[in-house]
Amino acid sequence: MPRLIDYASRFDFFRRAAFVLVRDVGPQALSRRAVAAALGISVNSVRRLLAEDADLRGLALDEVERRRSRSLWHRPRGLAGADLALDLLRQLLPDEEARVPEELVWLRLALDARRLVVGEQDTAAALRAEHAIADRGFVPEDLDPTTPAPGAGDDPLAGRLTDHHTHRALVVDRALALVGVEEVQERRRTLALLDGLTLHACLGRLTPEEAVSALEHHVASLATSATAA
Repeated sequence: MPRLIDYASRFDFFRRAAFVLVRDVGPQALSRRAVAAALGISVNSVRRLLAEDADLRGLALDEVERRRSRSLWHRPRGLAGADLALDLLRQLLPDEEARVPEELVWLRLALDARRLVVGEQDTAAALRAEHAIADRGFVPEDLDPTTPAPGAGDDPLAGRLTDHHTHRALVVDRALALVGVEEVQERRRTLALLDGLTLHACLGRLTPEEAVSALEHHVASLATSATAA
């Protein structure tokens, strides 16, 4: 009888291996050879199952999203008002030690994919042209200062990152509405607080419990100010 191969399970291992590499080293560590080494298999085995243009960062992000979805299974039910607002915001925070790795991987992927908008004088192409002038006194014909730097262009993760940021904003808006707050500035402040608490928890500067405590204080303050108004 021919052996049945569970390809879905193998891809699950690839996602987990990519996640571990980003968590422990960073996105720059991702390669088919590194994934193979993490799984203890040959690189040819990985190449047979992953397309040449497959984005390994996307696999790591798949694992982040899988873990986030799994954490939602254990959320409390029947909450309302400020209690529900707090629970919604906690979902955007590593509120338990087990959730810190997924947020750390998320931050590393988001920062790796980030493309800053810079002035013309700050691009790699402009820098290459300036160096050529300093070194040779002129810009060679084959060095076009308007040519994008190697690796520049749209990042394949950009759309997924944007979707996540949109989702975060919608969750924050719903939480604020539950405590009677609908100010744009408050949304920005709450998003910034969540980002800051997440970063500090990932860096070990705050425990998840301390981060949750700070978030509880923020929600209570919002509810109090809304009631007073």
